[in-house]
Amino acid sequence: MYIVTPKEMNLLDKAMSTELGVPTLLLMENAANAVATYITDNFNDAKRIVFVTGSGNNGGDGWAAARILFARGVDVLIISTCNEQKMSELTHSNYIMAKSLGIPYILDAHENDLITALYKSDVAVDAILGTGIHGEITGKAAQFIQILNECRLPVISVDVPSGINALNGSVCGVAVRAHATVVLGTYKIGQLLLPAREYCGKMHVDTISVPCNVFERFSNSRQVLTNSDVAKLLRNRTESSHKGTFGKLGIIAGSVGMTGAACLSAMSAQRSGTGIVQLAVPESTNPIFEVKLTEQMSQPMPENQHGALSYSNELVEFANGKSALVIGPGLSRASAGADFIPEILRHFDGISVIDADGLNCICRTPEVLSLGNCIITPHIGEMSRLTGLSVEEISNNMESVALDFAKKYNVCVVLKNYVTVIASPNGRIVYNVTGNSGMAKGGSGDVLSGIIGSLCAQGYNAFDAAAIGAYINGLAADIAATKMSKVSLMPTDTVDHISDAFLQIYGK
Repeated sequence: MYIVTPKEMNLLDKAMSTELGVPTLLLMENAANAVATYITDNFNDAKRIVFVTGSGNNGGDGWAAARILFARGVDVLIISTCNEQKMSELTHSNYIMAKSLGIPYILDAHENDLITALYKSDVAVDAILGTGIHGEITGKAAQFIQILNECRLPVISVDVPSGINALNGSVCGVAVRAHATVVLGTYKIGQLLLPAREYCGKMHVDTISVPCNVFERFSNSRQVLTNSDVAKLLRNRTESSHKGTFGKLGIIAGSVGMTGAACLSAMSAQRSGTGIVQLAVPESTNPIFEVKLTEQMSQPMPENQHGALSYSNELVEFANGKSALVIGPGLSRASAGADFIPEILRHFDGISVIDADGLNCICRTPEVLSLGNCIITPHIGEMSRLTGLSVEEISNNMESVALDFAKKYNVCVVLKNYVTVIASPNGRIVYNVTGNSGMAKGGSGDVLSGIIGSLCAQGYNAFDAAAIGAYINGLAADIAATKMSKVSLMPTDTVDHISDAFLQIYGK
C-alpha cells in the first residue's frame, strides 16, 4: 500500500478528475460511503450519530456520509462550524442534498449545541479539518476539538483527525484523539509519525476506488506493507526441498556477557526458514552456545583479552560458503570489528546484515560499507554515531536521513524507531508499522537481524529481505503481546511467535 503527502494526494485527486474523467463529487461520495460503511460495520447498535463538520471538503465528506446513513435509516444530526456562505463548493452541494432530504442540522453551531448533541448521541464523527492544515488551530474549530476530546463517545475521524499535520505528524495546537480514523485513499505520511499516530486510533484504509497504478504514480515510491503485500513477496517451499535449498547463514556475534544477543539472532534466523545457521563466537564463550543452542551450530574463534572476537584469518574465512552473514549482535565495541568487518566485506559476495556493535565498530569509517552488499539496521542512536547528526534531527527526518545514507554508501538502511523506515539506494522507501512498545527492550534488534539475515540466506534481495523482515518481526511481537501484554513481552516471545506471523500472512 502506498503512502502520500497531502500535496501528492491533492495532485492525485486532480488527476482522477482531469485525466481519468472521475468527477470530484463522485470521489467524495466514495469517501462518504467508506465512512458510513465503517460506522455501520463497527457501531451497528448506535441509535444516534452526530457529525461535526467544517467548511472544507473534509466537512463535505461528513455531510455526504450523514446522508448515506440517513438513507439507511440511521438517526443522524449534523453540527456545522460554519454557515453555508463559508462552505467549499463540494461541501455546499452536499449540504443542499441533506437539506432537501430533511436531515437535521445546525449551521454555525455554538459550543452548547455540540455538547447537547453529544449527550444525546452514541457515536461522534469528526469531519472538521482535513489534510490541508499546518498552522495553529484557534477559534471555534479548536473549541469543538476540545469538546470532542472531553466527551466519552467513540470519535471517528474522517481521513485524518482534525488538528493533525498530515505531512509531518505534528499537532497544530490541539487535535482530535480519535477512537478510529477512516483513511481515505491511502495513508498520509504524517499519520505514521508521532505524535499523530497516537491520535489516529485504529486506522482503517479505504481506497475509495482509486486504481493502484494511480497511487504508484503519485507516491514517490513510498509504501507501507500489509499482510497481502508480504504474502505476494514470500516464496513457496517445495516438498522436494532440502536444508541446502534455504541457504546457510553465518552469524559473527557474541562476547563475554553478551552471548544472549547472538542466540536471539540465531534462533530467529532458523525460525524464519534458513536451512543452516552457524555462529562464529569468541572461544571462551563457545560452551555457552553448545548448551544454549540445539538446532544451530557454533564455531569457536580467537578472542582478545576482553573476551571479544579478535582479528584472525580463521574469522575472515568463516564467511566462505555462507549464503549471507549477520555481523554484530553482542559483538562488543571491544572486539576487533573495525579491522575484520572491512576485510570480510571486501571478500564476501553475499548480503551482509550489519547490526548493533557491528555498526558501532565502523561508525567512524562508514565508507567501508560500500565494500560489500550490505543491509544496516541502526536505531536512531546508532544512526547518530554513523552520520554525526543529532538524535532529534534524525527522529524528525527519518525518511530523508535513511535515504541519503542509502544513496551515499550504496546500502539498504533499516532505520529503527517507533516506526521503522527502510530505504534503498535506488530511492525506494517502505514504512513498517507493525510492532509495539513491548519491543522497547534489549534483544529486539537481535531478533530482527536474524530474521533479515535468514531471508537473505534464502535468496531474497536486500530490500525485500529488509522490508519483509521488519514486518514479520513486528507482527510476531504484536501477536505475542495479545497473549502476554506489552509490559511482559520478551524478545524470546517474539521469536516463539514468528511462526504465527507467517501463518497469519499466509491466511492460515
